[in-house]
Amino acid sequence: MRRLALALLLCVVASARAKILLLSGDPVLQRRLSEMFDVQTSVSLPLSQFSAVVLDTAEPLPFDTRTALEQYVRNGGGLAITGAASTAYPEWPEYNIMLGVTGFEGRDSKWGPLWFYENEKLVSRDVPGPAGWAAPQPFPFQVKLRAAGHATMQGLPRVWTQLGDVQWGLLRGPGKRMTVLATAFCLETRRDEIVLATIAYGKGRVFHSLLGRTPEGRESTPFTFTFLRGVEWAATRKVGARPVPPFPTEEIRLLSR
Repeated sequence: MRRLALALLLCVVASARAKILLLSGDPVLQRRLSEMFDVQTSVSLPLSQFSAVVLDTAEPLPFDTRTALEQYVRNGGGLAITGAASTAYPEWPEYNIMLGVTGFEGRDSKWGPLWFYENEKLVSRDVPGPAGWAAPQPFPFQVKLRAAGHATMQGLPRVWTQLGDVQWGLLRGPGKRMTVLATAFCLETRRDEIVLATIAYGKGRVFHSLLGRTPEGRESTPFTFTFLRGVEWAATRKVGARPVPPFPTEEIRLLSR
């Protein structure tokens, strides 16, 4: 009887796992997501069968998949985007709205104003110029929490260190219905640039991480934990009660250029 009860419990737990679509070439990310979700890695329509879609690639998407993704999120679906997909598809207007902010791939002021934190608040600046600056090499930088009350950020340290990652700046975009979760001070722009954000798109929700753009950065605890939480939030609108692991909090001396 106890064995039967345990088997039934395991079936209930398995059936409760959210089903997500992962578009990625990273087996490590797939393995980590598979520990929490029922992961499918090939597109099958309709997307409404999935609790969330995870984009971790800049590979071309067929037109019907793009249209289906727009409708899916607009109608209430969840989308999580990594740095690997942050610069993709500059010719796709709706995707740029779902990103909130982005850069590179020929983007400039036509894709939207600059967005950053200044004097502890989010500001935009509509000025000419390119979209996107990347540090020439990875280095550690400090990340500052901006939305401690958001489900994905609860319990995280106010400031943590992102190790061995590539920092970005000069991010532009529509910034529509965007909530900034965390920023990092950029030595190039001398501004607090966005690194984590959510975007409300129609009835749906998007979690956008601009961290984890190097192997070391992707292996880091801050990227892994925040992104898994972001996927969970995108899929279920909430996060579980798993304990927050220790985040690196080494103080970094900011050197002038």
